[in-house]
Amino acid sequence: MSVRADARRPGMVPLPVAAASALGLLALAGPVFSILLSCSPHDLVRAFLDREVLSAIGMSFLTATATGLISLVLGVPLAYALSRSDGKLRSAVESVLAIPVLLPHTAAGIAVLSFFGPKSPFRPVMPFLLDKPLGIIVAQTFVSAPLLVFSARAAFDEVPVELELVARSLGASKTKAFLWVSLPLAKEGILAGFLMAWARALSEFGAVVVIAYHPETAPVLVYRRFLTSGLRGSQPVVVVLILLTACILAVASAFGMRPYGGARRA
Repeated sequence: MSVRADARRPGMVPLPVAAASALGLLALAGPVFSILLSCSPHDLVRAFLDREVLSAIGMSFLTATATGLISLVLGVPLAYALSRSDGKLRSAVESVLAIPVLLPHTAAGIAVLSFFGPKSPFRPVMPFLLDKPLGIIVAQTFVSAPLLVFSARAAFDEVPVELELVARSLGASKTKAFLWVSLPLAKEGILAGFLMAWARALSEFGAVVVIAYHPETAPVLVYRRFLTSGLRGSQPVVVVLILLTACILAVASAFGMRPYGGARRA
């Protein structure tokens, strides 16, 4: 048995670390299993057959997918430019990009509204955003695209610049060197970033509810059901979302995609 494999055995974990790990697992996994056990099969079937629930989930998946694709188109070039930029410019831009991720969600929605507000040159766009699917996508993109940018930038950082220089010495243009060399080598980090941005968009509530309460996405529906029907009325919808999320993670893992980080073990 190798030293590396032996180090993964449970007996190698100190008791205090194991105890803290158990508490952490309980805090993180406990609510998930608790709500799964609290929902009866009858309520779960009703939720799966509820047209309002299906419509909200469909809207969430549609807008999150659009957000992920927009993040790819806009974020990958930005990530590459950051990776090849000097330290000061890169630090300044990354600090700005981190703000949407760190802002309270409702504050992010207010920031987007201000960008399209009465004093903005983009104010003619506002009617197309308020209570429209496009507004949901804009809000989701603002808070989730930076995740793709950071992941893709880290992936491009791992691609040696020398490989691009070799391609250019063989006659490739800068664009072709990017498309044929850097982009394929960074694809895993880009894909992981896409999945993180997609998942972030799928779960977004605060920024979305400020800009487009309707049409309802799944998080907005859960919130409304909780306000009108309490815990019992919102639990089945949450269970449906948990089951769908688990299915998505299983499929992603089967294809070797791990949006939550880490390398696949042999």
